[in-house]
Amino acid sequence: MASSTDTDMLEENVPAKTTTVQVKWCGNDYDVVVQSDADVGELKRRVEQDTELPSKRQRHINTQTNDELADNYRVSLLDSPPTTFLIGLNKPDLSLYSRYFSYDNANRSCSVKAIKLAKKKDFLSDFHEMPTAFFRGTYTLGSFTTDCLLKWYDTKDKVLSSLRLMSTWRHPNVVVLQNIYKLHPDYRLVISTSSFDGTLNGWLKHGEKNKIEENRILNMDGKFTPVFSRITLDLLDILDKMIRRKMCPKDLTVDNLYLKTVNGQPQLKVFFDDVEDLRGKAQTYTEKLYVKLCAEIKKIMTADVLIQMHTGTRAYCDFIEKHGPDCIGKNLAKLAKFYPIEWNDEDKSKYLIDIFSSTRDCSAALNACGIRWPRNESEDDMCQELKTLKEMMERANIENNKRKAELKLQGAEGRAAANKIREYIWNCDIDYPNDLVRLVRNLWKHFSTYPRYIKVTNSPSSLHAKQGVNID
Repeated sequence: MASSTDTDMLEENVPAKTTTVQVKWCGNDYDVVVQSDADVGELKRRVEQDTELPSKRQRHINTQTNDELADNYRVSLLDSPPTTFLIGLNKPDLSLYSRYFSYDNANRSCSVKAIKLAKKKDFLSDFHEMPTAFFRGTYTLGSFTTDCLLKWYDTKDKVLSSLRLMSTWRHPNVVVLQNIYKLHPDYRLVISTSSFDGTLNGWLKHGEKNKIEENRILNMDGKFTPVFSRITLDLLDILDKMIRRKMCPKDLTVDNLYLKTVNGQPQLKVFFDDVEDLRGKAQTYTEKLYVKLCAEIKKIMTADVLIQMHTGTRAYCDFIEKHGPDCIGKNLAKLAKFYPIEWNDEDKSKYLIDIFSSTRDCSAALNACGIRWPRNESEDDMCQELKTLKEMMERANIENNKRKAELKLQGAEGRAAANKIREYIWNCDIDYPNDLVRLVRNLWKHFSTYPRYIKVTNSPSSLHAKQGVNID
């Protein structure tokens, strides 16, 4: 009788069940062997071993439904015999593309065909039901034909250069440029029909026409809507990552921004067809390019002229234009994410606490920034509310000193408790704005330690109401 150990060894030596998937690519059939429970991601890796086509440049299509198969799709779900059409997104090569540019070359393995542009429906319809710049067509690769979107160009140089650069990088918010063909006398760029649903402009106009609050750049209070705020952060993240890879768009306008609806929410899709290679470029040239790019970003962010922009939001846009060129490609998206565009009082107090403890340059900067102490009518002393606060702090110190004296008579435990009682020091000069900010910071930081009569009289809301202080 076999032992349990022998049984385990027999089970381990049993070969896993396999499935042979027929992959059709450029007129050729490849028999690829994978495990029965493998997914399309594993199929791509096996195809890469057989054809040297990188898995990230493969798109597998279900032969029955013409739908693209996701990486987690199980090959066991394919109809028998399991078969896929493969679209290979090869890295562009000038000599290779020069053959496809010839319209008379009957031996080319890929081709595009546009439908007759006779009606508005032949173009991709935008969110506000107007035609976009993309028209519908078909894309043939070997024996496989699928629908696609096409765009006309007069010359190939600009878009071919971008195609070569962008093929080396993928980002979920960037439209993939699949191919380019010459159909005399024009050139046609090919992208997938699933790339986007419409333009950002069309989405905004649709919202304006149908009075949809979220389909706007600004709320009625002049601040960015949550959706547009997310769109701008996604755009900055894309540009940061592009520039790290030594690529940068030559021009960026709202016409480059498209949207795709995912789970009911608009997701940014950026269409880059004029990208410059920054490798070998002089620093002065790239600096000018970054300045221009950040100015274009601000122009996109301030495109809504129907609603007056909030002061804080305007300062945020100015920050992107002024400081963006120094940060883009490094951490501009992160800085923008944590910019105090919609901070409440608690957020501001935390910032004051952090900045005072993190930099020695804070004092000089605050003294030069134009903040003024609230003063009396004759401008020769602080306002009455601050005088009252000072008197209350002095009163609290007198009471605390009496309490300390009583505790110290109670032995070691009393002395320990006495040492924990705070002394409120007023060492402020109304000629120095830094002292005012430090006072506000300390009020927030130690608010829980103050007597109740100070808390009630000098709560943030009551102080702001009395003094008319704008803490923005």
